Amino acid sequence: MSYIDFARALVFVSFGLAIGAFLFSAIAIGASDRRFTIAARRAQLVGALTVGGAAFCLIAAFFLGQYDIAYVFSYSE
Repeated sequence: MSYIDFARALVFVSFGLAIGAFLFSAIAIGASDRRFTIAARRAQLVGALTVGGAAFCLIAAFFLGQYDIAYVFSYSE
């Protein structure tokens, strides 16, 4: 598994967490239950960490010179 494959997996996880945070927030508003509010906040926090991890993987690809990735190749001049 390369850096970009790992970054892609992190992005998919962050999309799932964003959907979960939205659903937990909607349930918390409707049910007035604090547990769902806490779950939504935690999903947002972990989602931010996964996006940061994906960005770190892309930066690592630049520094390690993985020029087989089109994005890295086109911006590494």
